Amino acid sequence: MIPTVCWRKVLAGVFLSLTLAACADHDRSAFASDWGSDRSRSSVRVLVLGQDDRSTDLPRSSSVYDRVLAELQDSMSRRGFEVVDERFIGARLNWSEPYAMSGYDIAEMARMANDSERAADQVDAVVVFHIEALYRELSFATRIQVAVRGRIYDARRGTYLGSFELPVESVPGARGCSTSDCASFAIGDRARDIATSIGDVLARRLADRVDRDSYRERKGLGGQYTVTLRRLEPEEAFQIIAVMTEEFPGYRDHRLIRRGPSMRRYAYETRAPSQKLERWLELLLRDMNLEPGDETALVFRGDSILIERIVDGVAYDNERGD
Repeated sequence: MIPTVCWRKVLAGVFLSLTLAACADHDRSAFASDWGSDRSRSSVRVLVLGQDDRSTDLPRSSSVYDRVLAELQDSMSRRGFEVVDERFIGARLNWSEPYAMSGYDIAEMARMANDSERAADQVDAVVVFHIEALYRELSFATRIQVAVRGRIYDARRGTYLGSFELPVESVPGARGCSTSDCASFAIGDRARDIATSIGDVLARRLADRVDRDSYRERKGLGGQYTVTLRRLEPEEAFQIIAVMTEEFPGYRDHRLIRRGPSMRRYAYETRAPSQKLERWLELLLRDMNLEPGDETALVFRGDSILIERIVDGVAYDNERGD
């Protein structure tokens, strides 16, 4: 026979479980009625970079590089990858436009992008490619041999995932066509074929990391948010993130960027528009007795969301501070 005190604990546990389940169902129905209940996992965010520090590499400033890069980005996007453009990251982080990038430069660019603590700058994988041109002068023309080689890295772990190499192609050029500008013009017509071939290779290499259903269901642009929780109790912060990931419709993925004594910062990916997120967060904070404008400050600024407890009537409104 179970002692009375144990029966009390059992009944209390059952009651608590039923209460939490009812609350969860209530929250789920409340949010789902405002959107729907479908959710999906994130696709892979890939940064594609050209390396041109070898004497045989066509420079990043060449026209063929831009054409191959544009076609490659489009090809990978259609295959379910989320391609991150280095120019947008550079503009946000105030970088100069790089030329003659070495392997070290590329590794540092990926690391600094992930260290920026902005969700929009975060990348999962880095694809590095060379376009090499070798020239053979003939009495009537120039034969240009084009070789495309590359490597794939896990940007978060800094690990090597593999390499790829396309078959060498011969491209005819005018006599004396032994400069990068002339070669770029001659190779330009092959840009789409080169990009398509690279895209096929990358799709196979990274296929296990892509959720194609997520890509097909994704609507619109954006969806990458940096969520900062400051001056909240750990239980409160955990509850907010739990509801955002388990109950908010449109959720795709999230990741902890940074944790401090009184703050947590997450990368949060969703298909829900910002006005829906604002409404749901206001409802959530009210349910938690963290009334926005009274107990907490809820601030949306571009792709950043700040939730901060108001202490002595003051909220530290700065998404980059601690």
